[in-house]
Order: sequence, then structure tokens, then C-alpha cells
Amino acid sequence: MTGSNDLIVGIDEAGRGPVVGNMFIVCLGVSEGCLGKLIELGVKDSKKLSPKIRFALAPKISRLAKVIIIESVKPEYIDRHNINAIFAQFVIKSLEAILSARLKVKHVYIDAVSGRKFRDVVVNYLLTRNYDVPVSIEPKADEKYPIVAAASIIAKYLRDSHVRKLHEIYGDFGSGYPSDPKTIEWLSKYSSESELPPIIRRSWSTLKKLGILKEEGKGLEKWLK
Repeated sequence: MTGSNDLIVGIDEAGRGPVVGNMFIVCLGVSEGCLGKLIELGVKDSKKLSPKIRFALAPKISRLAKVIIIESVKPEYIDRHNINAIFAQFVIKSLEAILSARLKVKHVYIDAVSGRKFRDVVVNYLLTRNYDVPVSIEPKADEKYPIVAAASIIAKYLRDSHVRKLHEIYGDFGSGYPSDPKTIEWLSKYSSESELPPIIRRSWSTLKKLGILKEEGKGLEKWLK
């Protein structure tokens, strides 16, 4: 097949919204000829798969990959930076690593909830560097493109593993999402910011709502604008 060795690249993250724990971003590249194998594995949006299935699929996906770039972003870094900017910087660094190595990329697919500003940053970078690479930036791209779904599975697998390790150290706080009653119950045992462990994102408005922070946090809703 012509171009079967060209890379198809997918980028996605896991852990954007939780108030507890790291965010994981994954850039995954497979040869075009391997896309069918991803589908045969049963790759789809990681949120629709159980942790057990994600655990089984992650190493199989990794073995098919020509490129895997991973970044683990700690709460303290998220608190100091715009989360969309963090994601955009990862995308640019990953594409630079791939394209500067003169790997031939046929298409890049990115799952991104942010709008035109994010798209402009990525496209302007490619134009500035004279990289002629088609890029698709879409919300819920992990539901449409197997390569993005595969990246999301690895990211979610890493987040799952991270949360399990944190449970061993800090106790069972559930998923870490503000919508999780177990997470809220766990957070409620802290009465002041000085008591908070480093795994908590202090900029999330959840802490103000619980009365833990007296000053207004930046809030997830502002990060996502």
C-alpha cells in the first residue's frame, strides 16, 4: 500500500477536569498500515472502556506504535498555567520532535475542547516552521478516529495507575473529579489550604465552595475558556 509507512498521529489527554492528581497527555504515532490493527484490537474512546480493558489494551497499542510521547502534568504546574496553554505547548513540542526527526506524517488528529485560539496556535506553528502536515482539531475526536482513541486509552491507563498509587498514600478519594461524592467527602476533611497535600489542584473553584480556600480560585470553568 502506497504510504503505508507514513505516520498517523493522534493526541489526547486524561485528567483535565479532576481536582486531584496529575493530567496525562499522550502523542501516539502509528504507521498508516497499522490503523486496521488498532480497530481489530477494539480500540475506541477510553471513557467507554472499563479500567480492566484499558489495562489490557495499553501494552498492545504501545507495541504497534512508532512514536509515543507522554507528559505527566502535576497539580502545582496546572495551578500556575492555563490548562489549554499546557496542552498546546505539548502538541507543539511533540510535533516538533516528530517532524524535526524527518519522520513522514500523513495526518495529525487532536482531541481538543478549546476553540479557535488553540487551532490558530497549532496552525501558526506549522506555518512558521514550514511543515506541510494536515491537522484535524476536533472535540470528541477520540470517538471518530482510532488513532486518537488509542492515545486516549494510554492516557487514561496512565491516569488510572496514577490514581491507584495516590490511593495507597493518601487514602481512597475516588476518581478525583469534583462530581464524585467520594472525592468531595475526602476533600472535606481538610479545613485550610495549609493542610492540603500536593496532589490537590488549588486553583479549582471546588476548594472555595467547600470553604477550604478563602480566596477565589481560578476555577476549572475559567481554565476551559
